[in-house]
Amino acid sequence: MPLKMTGFLIVFLTLITAGSLPSLDLSTLLRQGPVITIQQDGKGRFQSATARVYVNAPPEYVWNTILDLDNYKKFMPKVVFSRVLRREANHIIARFEIEVPMVNTKYTLRYNPDRERNRIDIKRVEGDLAGSHWHWRLTPMKKGTLVTYTGTTKNFSSLLSRVEDDQQTITVGVNISAVMAATKAVKIKAEADYAAAGGKGG
Repeated sequence: MPLKMTGFLIVFLTLITAGSLPSLDLSTLLRQGPVITIQQDGKGRFQSATARVYVNAPPEYVWNTILDLDNYKKFMPKVVFSRVLRREANHIIARFEIEVPMVNTKYTLRYNPDRERNRIDIKRVEGDLAGSHWHWRLTPMKKGTLVTYTGTTKNFSSLLSRVEDDQQTITVGVNISAVMAATKAVKIKAEADYAAAGGKGG
């Protein structure tokens, strides 16, 4: 299937899974789970994957969940190690290890939180995944928060890169899986923390 259809395929599968095929109401889909789209460059090559999801919690709960880096191993899928190495006034440096077949992926990231813009930019600075970058964006809603997570994960496997096809099936699949898993984990934890606080805040 052409790469251009991938984003629409994910939305279609979400509809089927949710059992709401007759309705194309986006707000309903966002409440049920992440809606995924992909972005391409001018040559039609994969550029990034974006997940959007509605979180039934105020922005500060989502923000705190995303930056709870030391505890990623407790709620983020496949994270076996996470530790903040340094906190500065305008950035955070953190180290991660992700469980993958054969050899785990290890890397260090730089987080640049901008609370005024409700945005967190992330870049790989050391280890695996050279050239990768991501960003979170939070949009306050009347009730809850619209969370957008965009990622470009590169150099995730030299073995897989040798068997990649012209449609970049592996690259697209890895990136879609990554943004989907992260947004689902953030949604679950932020909503649980908000509920545990008695639904107070915001």
